[in-house]
Amino acid sequence: MQGQEEKDLLRVFNFLAGRSRQTSRNTTHQIILQGVSAPGDWSLSHRPILDKDAKDPREEETRVITAADLSQTLRTLGRKCTIKQLEHMIWEVDENLDGVIDWEEFKRMYQRNVADETGLEPFELFNIVQFMTYLPSLRVDRDFKAQITEDDTMSTLFARYGHDQTNGRIQVEGLMTRLFGDKLKAEKGEGALTLDEYLGVVGIRSYARKRSACL
Repeated sequence: MQGQEEKDLLRVFNFLAGRSRQTSRNTTHQIILQGVSAPGDWSLSHRPILDKDAKDPREEETRVITAADLSQTLRTLGRKCTIKQLEHMIWEVDENLDGVIDWEEFKRMYQRNVADETGLEPFELFNIVQFMTYLPSLRVDRDFKAQITEDDTMSTLFARYGHDQTNGRIQVEGLMTRLFGDKLKAEKGEGALTLDEYLGVVGIRSYARKRSACL
């Protein structure tokens, strides 16, 4: 894994770990400040701003990702999953079977998927994480858009692979074509993908690769 790629991955892990508790704390704080009596009273201006750098010191030593953290994050990205689906994503990565994902498990999951040529590696959480690494910012405020753009994705990929003067550009261009397809601006597309659209693209490719490996 390249240095920039690991930095991107750590940024996503830090966002996910404790996200449900972070949101709960921000919600309580906003209710106190705004005098809102119940969630149903919220207007857009009352919704909490989630600072990606805000951390509870008590969580530093044992930061982990729970099913509730995944649920909260996916709702932020415009996708809802059942408890069973969330628990299954955790289970696929949870090597020590403690019901949560720590940093080492998270990193190994990512590395296994990047190196996988068989299509047999579980990829549901990986695809979500990969999408999040392409987001230019994980600060969730009123200006946050749960989509990746062509320009931001290309910048991320060049930061990872652009050091390879021979193959870097070819690799980036190939990835961009596979991800965005007819949504590329050059193909008269809008140059942006939501999480659902992204998963639709990479999911088809992952399942096709898995089927061919099983034949």
